[in-house]
Amino acid sequence: MSPTHWAMGNSQNSLKDNCEEYDSTWEGENGSDHEGPTEEFRRDEEVKRRLLKSYQLMLDFYGIKLVDEVTGGVERAEHWRERLENLNRNTHNNLRITRILKCLGLLGFQHYQKPLVHFFLEETLVTETLPRLKQSVLDYFIFAVVDKSERRELIRFAFDHFKPKDKFVWCPRRILSKWLKELEREDGTVTKQQTRKPQRNLEAARDMQMFRQRCQMLRHSSRSHGQDDSYNLYFYQNRIPFQPHGVCIEDFHKDWFGDYTRLERVHSYIQWLFPTQEPGVNTYAHVLTPIEIKHFCEDKTVKKRLLKSYKLMLDFYGIRLVNEETGEVRRANNWRERFENLNRNRHNNLRITRILKCLGLLGFRRYQAPLVYFFLKETLIKGTLPHVKQSALDYFIFAILDKYERRQLIKFAFSHFEPKEQFVWCPDRIQRKYLKGAPRKEHPSQTSDVSRRGVMHHQM
Repeated sequence: MSPTHWAMGNSQNSLKDNCEEYDSTWEGENGSDHEGPTEEFRRDEEVKRRLLKSYQLMLDFYGIKLVDEVTGGVERAEHWRERLENLNRNTHNNLRITRILKCLGLLGFQHYQKPLVHFFLEETLVTETLPRLKQSVLDYFIFAVVDKSERRELIRFAFDHFKPKDKFVWCPRRILSKWLKELEREDGTVTKQQTRKPQRNLEAARDMQMFRQRCQMLRHSSRSHGQDDSYNLYFYQNRIPFQPHGVCIEDFHKDWFGDYTRLERVHSYIQWLFPTQEPGVNTYAHVLTPIEIKHFCEDKTVKKRLLKSYKLMLDFYGIRLVNEETGEVRRANNWRERFENLNRNRHNNLRITRILKCLGLLGFRRYQAPLVYFFLKETLIKGTLPHVKQSALDYFIFAILDKYERRQLIKFAFSHFEPKEQFVWCPDRIQRKYLKGAPRKEHPSQTSDVSRRGVMHHQM
């Protein structure tokens, strides 16, 4: 047994008991900026290009390729099988990968850390192609990530795919208890100790309220921007490509439609495809300006292209647009496989929130409610998208600009949410009103199966 594995075996119990003593992931500090000799390294573009080349060389050795130099997105290379076999055979590479991750964090490539660790988590916990890396991924790779919020996301992803859950030791007991309770609620099994009403996600509530307020302010805005600021408009006019990939909108629609691997792994296109007034992870993308919003809403060619982008992403999520007038959507033929991807890759919840905001800003406000209604049915009634449920309630509903539609969807969510006492997305007085207005439930013996189905259909 290697010294590394011996140390791991002895440390697990103490780490479980004293996790917060060794790990600041759950405390208030943020990763500190690196200063001193590393700063010169980080500022030298030629040196950074060479470091990037070294990184790509080692990725190739491990059967991985870098698909997005802006975000650090990686995926399997063509020769992945033989190289992953080598990784499983020669576990000293685990130490090498830990060193690589630390170096990325020190020398200006901090944003490359999370995508690489996420790749290894998928290969170890989901597809299980790298069983000999699993321990190192959990013990070392995750905790080499400098950004605390990214580190927490990776730990949550690991927890979601780790079995058995009660053996998960990479977060404090209080966090583990919280996550286990969330899983029990998703499964519909709430214990007596869980009856206290939870708190609403206030960060999400503030975010969506600010979005709606900005949209209202646009109506009264008199600010004007020069044409040089209209990068999003130029992109949709097919005059400039999106960066860093250098692809124009017409080519994107033609070449990327149905390319699910690329749409999943690459993260830099979504800010160009669905621009909003908020920045994203792609530093080459631009926020929407008021004059762009005006042109988007008036230019029929641009709106057709935006609609095509919407259909492309719906297809990626296993959904199809069945009515361009109303925005009604339904499951596509490939919905099972695409729903699996949605449940597996939670960052798509952020993408969907962005899409909904963009629809509201750029002339497709009527499309918002049908898409949210679809996700509420799939999460609350059919139970097919458990990992989308929280985002649908915290974000999707509150991206809808029409107050009446928003209220109707909150009411729909409340009527299908269980247990009712855990519902936190409207005031208690409104919930009491909903409960009073609900039809009195008859005993099953007093209602035929046919009539019950009719009532259910009417309520849906």
